[in-house]
Amino acid sequence: DRKIIRANYSFCKRTGLTEQQYQNMKCHELLVGSTHPCSFCPATYKSGSDSACYKIHEDIKLRVEKVVINNQYLKGTFLFSSTEILDDDDEQINSVLVLRDISEFKEGI
Repeated sequence: DRKIIRANYSFCKRTGLTEQQYQNMKCHELLVGSTHPCSFCPATYKSGSDSACYKIHEDIKLRVEKVVINNQYLKGTFLFSSTEILDDDDEQINSVLVLRDISEFKEGI
């Protein structure tokens, strides 16, 4: 359901949110202020999109996307990755999202 379950200290410090504030938010509400999933979301990868997709283990897929975010919580260019955790039927049961600020390096990307 794309709810944020946990975030690390750096994320909370960067966004200015406490654990209690973000726990009921969905990731797209925080990242782009939308009620709908992000168009760039690696977690909703579709074949033929610009996302890079790697199957790194028999039950784990990694998707990577470069994205510019500019809202009240985050500003900058980020490398956004989603690692999907799959069940025995290859269906996604959870995912781990990672944002890495690449703003100072974006010229060469």
